[in-house]
Amino acid sequence: MKNGLFFSTGGIHLATLFGMTLGLKETINNIDYCGGISAGAFLSALCATYTTKELESIIKGHAHDKLLQNRYKYFNTILSALCKSSILDDSNLKQLIHKLLSGRVLQKELFIGVTKEDTMTYEIKHFEKGKVYDELPFYVHGSMSMPLFLPGVKYKKDTLIDGGMFHSIPVEAIDHCIQQLIDANEKEFNLTILSAKRFESKMKPLQSKHFLVPHKAIRMLYSHGYTTMHNDHIILNKAISNAEEHGLGIHLNFFSIPDEKLSYYDQHIKMQDYGHVGDNMVNTLVELGKQIVHTALYNKLKF
Repeated sequence: MKNGLFFSTGGIHLATLFGMTLGLKETINNIDYCGGISAGAFLSALCATYTTKELESIIKGHAHDKLLQNRYKYFNTILSALCKSSILDDSNLKQLIHKLLSGRVLQKELFIGVTKEDTMTYEIKHFEKGKVYDELPFYVHGSMSMPLFLPGVKYKKDTLIDGGMFHSIPVEAIDHCIQQLIDANEKEFNLTILSAKRFESKMKPLQSKHFLVPHKAIRMLYSHGYTTMHNDHIILNKAISNAEEHGLGIHLNFFSIPDEKLSYYDQHIKMQDYGHVGDNMVNTLVELGKQIVHTALYNKLKF
């Protein structure tokens, strides 16, 4: 049986998704395939190039880093929108990604989803086990680059941006992986997905506010993730059905953050603070991820 571990978009919940990974370390052995988009791209790349013990040290060692910062001390959003390519400066994040991933040998098959800004097309980049790729940090950084908030990443002739533009779950990477297993005549695939949202998650009803138009605009931005989750669920079900029609049994395990926890942290941690939330918050989110997995396993839940 082959094993796959795939990560959703997540933002601040990169730490929560990592906590889920730690919670599963005793039940998931010998991962063969990793994949992710947006924040999940970074985590999947780390999982594909480091051991779980090394990864735990990396996450905790950089919890205090200030990875994102405002470009201006005052009126940052307005001034950055007028004068810069993005609202936030992610040069420290770029430096960390290159430091951790440059020159690393792939220990697992890795799939990263990115969007090419010029053509607004989605691409799955496959990084093969046992090889070193100069472009790996560029694709990971690009997949994390949310438009408007973070600048795109230049790589050769392309500008790479958020892998979460088209999906919340890396379903195309999962489908690509399934096709490889079918071609290899594999019979079973243990597929684990760690997600920030449930497939059935819904936004709270619109509340009346004084600045209604800006509020609606922001709400539309955040609603994108809920829309893509709905579509991803359909695509995932089709991929699983296709696998089973070709004799590949899929054992799906899906873990996600409860809606109330997701809503709470989204309200209390703003985008501009994602890169410097501090040790205590990172540890809290990691423990939340562990607890989600432990609770599900204790109750023997299969999603």
